[in-house]
Amino acid sequence: MMVDEEYLNLFDKLDKLPAKVCTKCKKDKLITEYYKRRRVRSDDTIETYHNSKCKTCEKEREQEYKKEKPFSRRCVDVKRQATKKKIPFNLTAEYLESIWTKKCPVLGLELDINSGKTQDNSAQIDRLVPAKGYVKGNVSWLSFRANRLKSNATAKEHMQIAQWMLGQL
Repeated sequence: MMVDEEYLNLFDKLDKLPAKVCTKCKKDKLITEYYKRRRVRSDDTIETYHNSKCKTCEKEREQEYKKEKPFSRRCVDVKRQATKKKIPFNLTAEYLESIWTKKCPVLGLELDINSGKTQDNSAQIDRLVPAKGYVKGNVSWLSFRANRLKSNATAKEHMQIAQWMLGQL
């Protein structure tokens, strides 16, 4: 197998990549170890820069935030979904905390608001009437399993499924 000269030149360039020191861990790392960000300046030009903290430190900070302020994080996540779906949103972290229940009202599972993975008992915000959006009085906490089972079916459809299942026994 013949090695391409251009391929070998890539390795030479690796030594020349810029590096910077992370403001958190104080380690000197290649610029590729930092997230790239963009901001719009006052003159409407877009400026690209790299974070001052490396990706590893940013991920650790995010994990700490998730544990310290789970309702704030969830509120931000739900707002992002509402914006993406173009549906109403007026929730606050305080409101989400005020309606928090430790157990899933449907299946009785102990809810986990800080699970890193999606599991059956992971806490989720459910819209009671999906078209109304994420607004106060239209949301509740459910387990991932209950929300998945509920999906977008109507109560009548759920009754029909239950009747069919009971008839199969």
